[in-house]
Amino acid sequence: MLIVKANPATGDRGAQKQTKSWWDGPQNNRHARTSKAIRAELIGPDTCTALGLTINSSSPVLALRRALIEAGHDPATSLEAYRGETLGLRIRSIGDGGRLEINGEGTGFRRRRQPDATGMIPRSQQPAGGGGAANVPGSGTGWAHETPLGPPPGVAQADRLMDAQDAKDRAELIEREARFKAMEGKP
Repeated sequence: MLIVKANPATGDRGAQKQTKSWWDGPQNNRHARTSKAIRAELIGPDTCTALGLTINSSSPVLALRRALIEAGHDPATSLEAYRGETLGLRIRSIGDGGRLEINGEGTGFRRRRQPDATGMIPRSQQPAGGGGAANVPGSGTGWAHETPLGPPPGVAQADRLMDAQDAKDRAELIEREARFKAMEGKP
């Protein structure tokens, strides 16, 4: 704010006039900015809450900012995110914050990049024919026919082998008991 001393000859007896400068706009006036700021609370590493909205995300403040705009809040409103009583992040306007994303190093922000028109799969690995049915087994998308539920292969053969061994074991046991009884009966 620029303060100009008035000219006493004009009758204002040395009063001071206040003249606003470009620096006094709401975007540069700290008190105007903080009085209208939305207060958000950071909870843990991935949760942020404000005005009844709770967001879980890897970048919760930016996701909350998007949710506030979708809920109809003024994009010019500032956002202050606190962890307890400590101010952790101030976004000048939630509308400007929409153009940000976390940089790759995790040390700040960068302008949000527009998604590429191409996907993550290189053209050389995409199915030929340009637009066959998606998610169909055998179409080159990686989908496969489902495997029906049932016993694993080989269980029937293992069951037959075990049944045969059980029969042999029973026969041997009967034979052993018969010999034992025969020995008991001899004087």
